[in-house]
Order: sequence, then structure tokens, then C-alpha cells
Amino acid sequence: MLRPATPLPLLALLAACGGPSAPLEPADDDAPMAAAPVDEVAPADDADDGAVADDAVAADDAAAKAYAPEDAPNQQVFDDDDWGEEEVPVDSDVPVRRRERGERPERPEPVKEPRPDPKGGGRPTVIFFILDTVRADHTSLCDYERPTTPWLDTLAERSLVSHSCHTYSPGTWTIPSHASYFTGQTVPVHESDSMGHTYEATTPVLSEIMRDQGYQSLMVAANPTLSEKSGLQRGFEFVAIGNGLQGMRGDDVARTVKKVLEKKADPDKPLFLFVNILDAHDPYPEVPRGMDWVPPQPELEFDVFEKNQNSVYHKFIRHELEPDAERAYLRQIRNGYDYGIWRADHDVAQIMTLLRREGWLENGFRFVLTADHGEFLGEHQLLRHGCYVWEPVVKVPFVYFDTSRKEALELPEPFSAINAFHLVSTGELPATPIVANSVSKRREMDVKVCADMAALWKTNTDKVVWFEGSFYHFDLSTDPGELGHEAIGNHPWKAKLEAFAKEQADHLARIRGKAKDRGRVAELAALGYVE
Repeated sequence: MLRPATPLPLLALLAACGGPSAPLEPADDDAPMAAAPVDEVAPADDADDGAVADDAVAADDAAAKAYAPEDAPNQQVFDDDDWGEEEVPVDSDVPVRRRERGERPERPEPVKEPRPDPKGGGRPTVIFFILDTVRADHTSLCDYERPTTPWLDTLAERSLVSHSCHTYSPGTWTIPSHASYFTGQTVPVHESDSMGHTYEATTPVLSEIMRDQGYQSLMVAANPTLSEKSGLQRGFEFVAIGNGLQGMRGDDVARTVKKVLEKKADPDKPLFLFVNILDAHDPYPEVPRGMDWVPPQPELEFDVFEKNQNSVYHKFIRHELEPDAERAYLRQIRNGYDYGIWRADHDVAQIMTLLRREGWLENGFRFVLTADHGEFLGEHQLLRHGCYVWEPVVKVPFVYFDTSRKEALELPEPFSAINAFHLVSTGELPATPIVANSVSKRREMDVKVCADMAALWKTNTDKVVWFEGSFYHFDLSTDPGELGHEAIGNHPWKAKLEAFAKEQADHLARIRGKAKDRGRVAELAALGYVE
């Protein structure tokens, strides 16, 4: 088992999907197209609507100025009082229980509605979703036993939709992965992966590229680390961002998108909309009663920076919990996390329904969805993310749908999520394939000590890893948990990994000598990312 030098245990579907004049091509059973089924999120109590508790609001107010500085006039911090509480519907309901493999759910009769007036200047809308913190193997899209992604499941049945469950994020936390998605570059190239540095390169970012194509670029980001100080808002004409890690959750996301479109979007210009959805990120949401696949439970928050490091979280990381207590704790974590993914899927359904009803899909659309990273749920005696390029943290889902295509785009596997940059900007994959890759770097995170790592995937099960200066090979077909390892030997990708590891090592040497922006450090500290 690999360890860093410092000892650490490692153990809707939409009626307009086919464009303005033709329905979406039916699935291979030729069943008629139906509206996408999605459950409404059942409230836990009268106060449960994604709103932030009073004490959390007070704590976040102190940091709010950092998210909306005077030199970021196009950014607005999300606030329920400003945006109101109008409900954004979804098209219909989907069965809560995951269908048995090979069976199709019964589809309701299509709901006939008058077509809205087209918006977007006669050009297709481009929508880019990031499901923050969503790992592939906890989505029913990728055959997880719980029905965590019912809307995406239904979407993926369409013959024009491509999806991959063997996609890898370039980084292990929000900023490096988003920077890769916005630039098309690996982390060692763009170098935006430090707690305290701002992306400052002159390389054009996705929003600027879309602007040059005539698109208006709007961002709705629930994750406040994507603030103006991240450097990743460049090129967006308007940004609505969460006020703290619980400032934009659940139905708040679709309500925010609705208000942004109403107040900031020009109906006569084509639209590029970027949406970051945070519901699967800790603190994990309260699970309400009425979900027949997950028991109700209160919100689960990790006391990561508890002063005495004596919380259940710290005891788990140090392997100090009794076996029964540890199993119960991991069950709670799994329940909260899975429900968070279900809410994220519901958010996507609401937003796509909104875009359809408002006319933004009448000229067709391009839909790209992935995650910035996954999450440890006890594997390697770890929780959360930000450390190590093990599968739970870097293997993410990917979905692509372009209504202008006559057949689905083939996504080669293993697949790099950096390809999102090309699919958003051009609708095509690059001529030279991007090798599935991921990196992490040594830093202290609460009681964890992360490692300098780089990984490449030759096949879905053939993984090579650079770990703190040494080179290893993992056969995921026989060791899916990555609990054992062998020296890389004469592996055919040894030279390729050595070159990539050198890029990562050189990059780390550069950024470790670079002064940090104190304002950015303070901003991340207010969010609990650094102590």
C-alpha cells in the first residue's frame, strides 16, 4: 500500500430535444418520445428549501465582500431575499426505483404544450454543467444500485446521447479541474491548483472563445471558490455565485438561473450558460422523509477544523473508531452523499425544463455534463477530496448531447474530462486525443497529508502512477480498490508517464516558490478550504 513520506493510512427528457421541428429520435425500441420524468425534491420540513440556516448566513456574511469585490461589477452573490422563492418546475415524474438492467420504465404520454418563441438569435444554446464532487460509481447512470440520477438515466437512453463512466478529472478539487475545462490544458500546464493563487495566464478561456463566436456567456456557480479571485470568471458577462458552501443548494440553483436569464440574458443573442451544482459537496444535505431508497437523516457536516481534532471525522481518519461506530458513520456519509447527487440530477432537470419553456432550446442545443472530481467515502481510510489520484476521487461521469448531430458522438475510453473544453467550444473532439490524466500535490489538509502524484490510464483497467518520485502500475481488473501495487517495470507507457511526471514535478517546483495572494487565502479560509 502506497504511503506519502509522512505516515498516513491510505486505505425531462425534453420535448424539444430534437430541435424546433422534429422530436428527439426514439430509443431503439421505437417508443414514442415522452417528457422527462423527474421527482420533485420532497421537503424535510417547512424550512427545507435549500435555504441557509440563520447562523450559517451570519458566518458567511463576513466573507461575502471577498466574493463580490468592487472590481467585479458583473458578479452578484446569490441571496434568497434578492431572487425570491418562485418554484421552477420539471416536466414530469420518473420512477424512484432504478429499473432492472435491460428493462425500460413505462413512459407517460407526452404533454403537449405550445412551443415558446425561440430565443438565441437563431443559433443553438450551449449548456455546460459541472456536478461538483460527483463520482461515477455513485450514479445510477453508471449502474449504481441506488437511483441517484433518474433524469440522466432517461436522457442517456436516447440514441443521440453519448456518455462515459470511465472518464477522469484532471484534478482532485474544484479549481484545477475547472481551469482545465476552461482552457483545455492539463493542470501542470495551466498551473492553477494552489490554495492562494489566481489564474493569470493569457491563454483564452472558454467564455472568451464563446464570446468570439458571438455568444453571450453567463455563469451560475454554487461553489464560491469560483469567485472573481479565482481568475476563472474572465470573459463571462455576468456571474451569480453562491454565498458560502450552502448559499445555493437544491431548488435555489434553478431559481437563480431563471432570474439571471430574465435580468441579464439578451434573447436575440446565442447563449452559453455554465452552471456549477454543489449539492453533492459536504456538508451533505438533510435527507427528507418520503424517499423510498434512502432513510431520512439530518444534515451531515464534517468538523474538519475542530480545534482539538477530536471529532468523529478526525477519529475516522486516524482509524480510532470502533468497528460498529465506523460502519454506522460511513452509512450516514453514503446516505447524505447519494441524496446530494439525486438533488444535483434534479437541479439539471429543472434547468433544462426552464430553458425549454423559455425558448432557449428552440434552435437546438449542445449539452455537456461532467464533474470536477469525486469523493472519498471511506476508501483508504479517507473522506472528502483534494488528495491522491485514486479512483473514487478522479473517476467521474460524462454526458454529451448535440441536437445537430445525425448520430451519437463516440467517446473513446478511458476518457479525459478535459475534452469538455473542445465539445463545448466546437462540438468535436480534438484531432489528437487527450490521454486520461490526473494529478494531485502534497499539502496538509486537516489531519490528512496529501501526496505529489500523477496518473495516466492506458485502458479502463491499466493505470500507471507516479507517487512521490516512484513509478507504479495498477491492474484495476484484479485490484479495483488500488490496495496493492507493483513497480512499473517495462510497462509500454513508462516513458509517457515519466514525461508527464516531470511536467508535474517541474510545475510543483515553480508554484511552491510563488507568493500567495493573501486575499485569496483568506477567502478560501472563510469557506473552510484552508485552516
